[in-house]
Amino acid sequence: MRSLLQPRISLREATPEDAAYLAAIHRGAFRHAWTDGDFASFLSQRGVSALIAFHTGRFGSTAPAGFVLFRQAADDSEIITIAVRSAYRRRGVARKLMEEAIRRLYHDRAAALHLEVEAGNAPAVNLYRRLGFAEVGTRPAYYTGDDQARLPALVMRRQLL
Repeated sequence: MRSLLQPRISLREATPEDAAYLAAIHRGAFRHAWTDGDFASFLSQRGVSALIAFHTGRFGSTAPAGFVLFRQAADDSEIITIAVRSAYRRRGVARKLMEEAIRRLYHDRAAALHLEVEAGNAPAVNLYRRLGFAEVGTRPAYYTGDDQARLPALVMRRQLL
């Protein structure tokens, strides 16, 4: 019997038609959310891809659980953003999305993968470290907090090849 803590998650490549899903998930995860148009624009750019995670319920219903948006240019790549709906956080969805993005980028011969993460976001920082990312720098005052305070970002990198 499947654990109640581990949802049944499937992944598929997102298309511009999924922009509303991506925007809704992003809106629930970030203070400054991107619009449907922002996501449609990203997904129309060369080298940009997204994976969307769907939870399959007990009776076969599906619901979007999270996504990762990433870009590759030559042998370099970056995570543009990743978001998971609150109901699916800390249940392996972000890890599954990241592992598949890494697998695809490796297959496409990206040598390195970069990302920025709010320095105080311990769950995300810990996930990235477990996935082999190392801190390579900081960006002071990169994010805006709930109280409008400027928060630093960690710049992290993982070698793929």
